[in-house]
Amino acid sequence: AWPSSKAVFLPHGRPTGVTVHHVSEPTAKHRWGSLLSSVLGRVERNMMRRASRASATSLSSREVIERVAPGMPIDMVGAGVPEELFEIQRRPGNFFLYFGRLDVFHKGLDTLLEAVAIMVRERPDIELKVAGRGKDAERVLALAKDLGIERNVTLLGAVSDEERNALLVEAAVQLMPSRFEGFGLAAAEAMAAGVPLVAAAVGSLPEVVDAPRGGVLVPPQDPAALAAAALKLLDDPYGRSTLSITARESARRFSWAAVADAHLAFINNIASGVRAFRSCLLGKLVVGVIGAVVPALPAHPATLSTPGARPASPRRGSRRWRAPSGTPPARRPPRQGRDAPAPAGS
Repeated sequence: AWPSSKAVFLPHGRPTGVTVHHVSEPTAKHRWGSLLSSVLGRVERNMMRRASRASATSLSSREVIERVAPGMPIDMVGAGVPEELFEIQRRPGNFFLYFGRLDVFHKGLDTLLEAVAIMVRERPDIELKVAGRGKDAERVLALAKDLGIERNVTLLGAVSDEERNALLVEAAVQLMPSRFEGFGLAAAEAMAAGVPLVAAAVGSLPEVVDAPRGGVLVPPQDPAALAAAALKLLDDPYGRSTLSITARESARRFSWAAVADAHLAFINNIASGVRAFRSCLLGKLVVGVIGAVVPALPAHPATLSTPGARPASPRRGSRRWRAPSGTPPARRPPRQGRDAPAPAGS
């Protein structure tokens, strides 16, 4: 994911871990060109190289880390899905569902709408529900209108957890036509809820979807292939029921219990690096210096002194300054206005 300012400026000289979901450089290159993508890529590479250990949410993310920082220790830690999704009781309806960010380019929503247009030519009553928020909501509506499918597409906007669960109960098939994915949490959530899934074979989606157990994969940016796979599942209730069972079994990899154990192991591995750092000569020196200096620092910087030196005196004019004993108080020159002497005869 795009690194925060704290992630970019990782501390030098001590073990630090970084989690990599995906990198922004490939997306930036297609969106904004080579110049900006190279800048973003340099920031992300610098961040990863300064870490002493990394966790990757997918094999595709792991390959990126290995290419950028060869030899760095890497732990595999997936993203977690809520346990409640595994308990959802399905009552499938007849609509297709897209659940995710409204980003036409990144999420392939243009491909999605073109696929719906293909299906509508054959079946005018096809319905797509789009749940999520993002910068391209108006653009999605405009594309649907241009394709003549505005009545077949419903934008729900951001939904609550309860509303999300209700959609997962009733969706016939979930569609995920992304151009880029570093993990694909929406796919994992659909699988956990037992929703049959059709997804583009890009990034981490092949390993998350685990086809044919977790869903069906189609070539990216191929509306015809997406439409064909979606209709095939829609017309096969038995196949959808079987896929619902196997998808849930596959999604157990992403339960919070499994993910928490993997993340704890990642943290423990970072801690092992901390212990190794402290045991080395440089680590002992740094820790020893910090341990000697930090406790000795006084609460007020003005009282800081060195052995054999006179304590620093407060500056004259500060609130703590007092005239030395026996020194007559200085007379303050008269000011204009209230303190000025009154005119004679007043």
